[in-house]
Amino acid sequence: YAADPNAIGMWADRILDARSLDEVFVE
Repeated sequence: YAADPNAIGMWADRILDARSLDEVFVE
């Protein structure tokens, strides 16, 4: 399985978005 830089970027964006959303809702 070859890691696709674009796929990695998408996952990174999703993780960052989820974390920021969680932080917003928590506060």
